[in-house]
Amino acid sequence: MAVAAAIIGCKIHHDSPESITQQLADSFVADAAAYRGNNAPRVDFPLTKGEAHRSINWCKTLGTLMSFRLAGETDTKMLAFAFHDSLADYLSNWIEHVDQNIGVQHLVLAGSEFDNPVLAQRINLRIGNNTPILVNHQLDLEGANLAVGGIFLAQRRRK
Repeated sequence: MAVAAAIIGCKIHHDSPESITQQLADSFVADAAAYRGNNAPRVDFPLTKGEAHRSINWCKTLGTLMSFRLAGETDTKMLAFAFHDSLADYLSNWIEHVDQNIGVQHLVLAGSEFDNPVLAQRINLRIGNNTPILVNHQLDLEGANLAVGGIFLAQRRRK
């Protein structure tokens, strides 16, 4: 998010004790939260597909933000919101896909990754009506907590 903030031109305070990276990330979230509209342009989140993994192609995502800036868009609040809204849309579509394939009874948004109020709110707006959501900032997504999530997954029965 710090790189996205730098691309769209988010402001930082040079006299702050926080690192520039943290200031940019905080400014990016603050700008998104300050946006007063409900709609924004779409930011692409294309997938890269490897043999054993899939991931977001962040270069193309950041390229989309660069394209908006090169086209003359200067509203950092709108661009930050567009990024968050599009990411929430991408994640929500993925969760709905998983729900159709194996079923999702509850969704837990855990760890500092979801300590972002704009992202959490946008995800909740998209899937909160169909899937109960619990937000737990105390659980991180590393170590044993990842295994705890595996315990709650119902095993598929083989026919």
